[in-house]
Amino acid sequence: MTFSDINRLNSAPLNQLASYYSPEMKPENQIKASMIERKGIDCKIDSLLTATYLNKVAQETQSNCQKRFVCQDQLSNDPRYYEEIIFEDNVIPTRAGTWHDFFNGLMWLSFNKTKAYMNQLHIEQSKKYGLVPRTKVRNHVTHFDECGLVLFIHGDTLLKSLHAYFSEQNWEAIFISLKAHWHKQIMPVVIGHANYEMLLNPFIGLTGKVLLVSTPESLLDSKKTNGELRAWQDQRVEYDHLLHKHLIENAVFEQNKPFYPLPILGVPGWHYEAQTLAFYGNKRYFMPKRRP
Repeated sequence: MTFSDINRLNSAPLNQLASYYSPEMKPENQIKASMIERKGIDCKIDSLLTATYLNKVAQETQSNCQKRFVCQDQLSNDPRYYEEIIFEDNVIPTRAGTWHDFFNGLMWLSFNKTKAYMNQLHIEQSKKYGLVPRTKVRNHVTHFDECGLVLFIHGDTLLKSLHAYFSEQNWEAIFISLKAHWHKQIMPVVIGHANYEMLLNPFIGLTGKVLLVSTPESLLDSKKTNGELRAWQDQRVEYDHLLHKHLIENAVFEQNKPFYPLPILGVPGWHYEAQTLAFYGNKRYFMPKRRP
């Protein structure tokens, strides 16, 4: 099973990420599906997993991210912790040859306003309460940064229904009854860079922490007549601003339980095997809500 197998699914998150960058970059710098193997790092892409390459992506895609990437080895004697370096120096330490840091970099370029806000919260919380132990806010920020997803949803009725279904962990309603709405009125976007890394080798059990965000009319695709949302990679600045605004106005990271669990491979089109009733009936993955 290779990345190209997953890439054939038009709505798969890795394909979304690849299609975001590749068309805008010079041919010699493009990430191609054939470069990425499910098991380990192919030598053809190893040289791209660097701070230098991420800076090229930032320049060639005209990202509005104000930070630049630096090799982690250059900061080996820096006593400050990771979030401090980002906040104070406007640089993002990046380990060479690691998918984890590579996807983190792509998320900084995709959702830089949101990522900067999360970085700011780390600094504010650590200054006020110290680094150890981590506060509830910092834990929530870290979980979302590593494993977060967002469902951008158009329609108040649909949003209300999804909140109710997620509260009950009614997976049949979410994935089967509402299947026609996915990738149209429900736009799923992976935020967590750890989840992108795990999607290179997807497995039953892969779960994210999802946030539901209402979308305005301005994000509808004017070329479609059935109220479909525009692809996030085509409107990345707008989606970033919307998520950033939602996080602040709803004080998301201060809530006790701000996220719902989401079995990622249950998202229609995000699994390379058939998503049948039997697939969704796997209660070890699509777990029912625990009752007292």
